Amino acid sequence: TNGPNELLALSRDGDVERRYSLDGFHDVEAVSYAGNGQLVIAEERRQSLVIVDVPIDENGKLSSDRSLSRNQYPALTLALGKEGNKGLEGLAYDLEGDRLFVTKER
Repeated sequence: TNGPNELLALSRDGDVERRYSLDGFHDVEAVSYAGNGQLVIAEERRQSLVIVDVPIDENGKLSSDRSLSRNQYPALTLALGKEGNKGLEGLAYDLEGDRLFVTKER
Protein backbone atom coordinates (compact mmCIF):
# COMPACT_ATOMS: atom_id res chain seq x y z
CA THR A 1 0.00 0.00 0.00
CA ASN A 2 1.01 3.62 -0.54
CA GLY A 3 3.95 2.92 -2.76
CA PRO A 4 5.94 3.37 -4.77
CA ASN A 5 5.22 7.08 -5.01
CA GLU A 6 5.47 8.69 -8.45
CA LEU A 7 4.88 12.12 -9.92
CA LEU A 8 3.30 11.95 -13.37
CA ALA A 9 3.37 14.74 -15.95
CA LEU A 10 0.25 14.50 -18.12
CA SER A 11 -0.60 16.08 -21.45
CA ARG A 12 -3.84 18.03 -21.82
CA ASP A 13 -5.31 14.85 -23.30
CA GLY A 14 -4.39 12.84 -20.19
CA ASP A 15 -1.48 10.97 -21.73
CA VAL A 16 1.50 10.31 -19.44
CA GLU A 17 4.44 12.36 -20.77
CA ARG A 18 6.94 11.82 -17.95
CA ARG A 19 7.25 9.76 -14.76
CA TYR A 20 9.33 10.78 -11.77
CA SER A 21 10.05 8.41 -8.90
CA LEU A 22 9.58 10.14 -5.53
CA ASP A 23 12.40 8.63 -3.47
CA GLY A 24 12.12 9.06 0.30
CA PHE A 25 8.57 10.40 0.10
CA HIS A 26 5.92 8.63 2.16
CA ASP A 27 2.14 8.48 1.69
CA VAL A 28 1.93 11.25 -0.93
CA GLU A 29 -1.65 12.55 -1.13
CA ALA A 30 -1.58 15.74 -3.21
CA VAL A 31 0.47 17.99 -5.47
CA SER A 32 -0.08 21.60 -6.51
CA TYR A 33 1.79 24.00 -8.76
CA ALA A 34 2.90 27.00 -6.68
CA GLY A 35 4.31 29.26 -9.39
CA ASN A 36 7.95 30.11 -10.05
CA GLY A 37 8.65 26.60 -11.34
CA GLN A 38 7.83 24.93 -8.03
CA LEU A 39 5.46 22.21 -6.88
CA VAL A 40 4.20 21.52 -3.37
CA ILE A 41 3.83 17.84 -2.50
CA ALA A 42 1.78 16.83 0.57
CA GLU A 43 2.62 13.74 2.61
CA GLU A 44 -0.36 12.63 4.70
CA ARG A 45 1.14 10.71 7.60
CA ARG A 46 4.15 12.99 8.06
CA GLN A 47 1.87 16.05 7.71
CA SER A 48 4.61 17.58 5.58
CA LEU A 49 4.63 19.93 2.62
CA VAL A 50 7.69 19.47 0.41
CA ILE A 51 8.70 22.20 -2.07
CA VAL A 52 10.05 20.62 -5.28
CA ASP A 53 11.40 22.26 -8.41
CA VAL A 54 9.57 21.28 -11.60
CA PRO A 55 12.02 18.89 -13.29
CA ILE A 56 13.06 20.78 -16.42
CA ASP A 57 16.16 20.53 -18.60
CA GLU A 58 18.49 23.28 -19.83
CA ASN A 59 16.10 23.98 -22.73
CA GLY A 60 13.15 24.66 -20.43
CA LYS A 61 11.40 21.40 -21.32
CA LEU A 62 10.37 18.66 -18.90
CA SER A 63 13.44 16.55 -18.20
CA SER A 64 13.53 12.85 -18.92
CA ASP A 65 12.14 10.44 -16.39
CA ARG A 66 14.24 10.52 -13.23
CA SER A 67 14.07 10.33 -9.45
CA LEU A 68 13.26 13.21 -7.15
CA SER A 69 14.79 12.66 -3.70
CA ARG A 70 12.94 14.13 -0.73
CA ASN A 71 16.15 14.97 1.13
CA GLN A 72 17.13 17.42 -1.65
CA TYR A 73 14.17 19.74 -1.04
CA PRO A 74 12.91 21.92 1.82
CA ALA A 75 9.90 20.69 3.78
CA LEU A 76 7.47 22.17 6.28
CA THR A 77 5.91 19.80 8.80
CA LEU A 78 2.58 20.91 10.26
CA ALA A 79 1.50 19.90 13.77
CA LEU A 80 -2.21 19.38 13.14
CA GLY A 81 -2.98 16.67 15.65
CA LYS A 82 -1.93 13.07 15.76
CA GLU A 83 0.02 11.64 12.87
CA GLY A 84 -1.42 8.69 11.05
CA ASN A 85 -3.91 8.15 8.31
CA LYS A 86 -5.87 11.31 9.16
CA GLY A 87 -3.42 13.89 7.87
CA LEU A 88 -3.08 16.05 4.80
CA GLU A 89 -5.37 15.12 1.92
CA GLY A 90 -5.37 17.92 -0.64
CA LEU A 91 -3.74 21.14 -1.82
CA ALA A 92 -4.69 24.16 -3.88
CA TYR A 93 -2.52 27.19 -4.56
CA ASP A 94 -3.96 30.66 -5.15
CA LEU A 95 -1.39 32.26 -7.46
CA GLU A 96 -2.98 35.71 -7.35
CA GLY A 97 -3.25 35.79 -3.54
CA ASP A 98 0.04 33.85 -3.08
CA ARG A 99 -1.45 31.46 -0.55
CA LEU A 100 -1.73 27.72 -0.18
CA PHE A 101 -4.89 25.94 0.94
CA VAL A 102 -4.44 22.56 2.63
CA THR A 103 -7.15 20.05 3.50
CA LYS A 104 -6.80 17.72 6.47
CA GLU A 105 -8.75 14.56 7.13
CA ARG A 106 -10.68 14.79 10.40
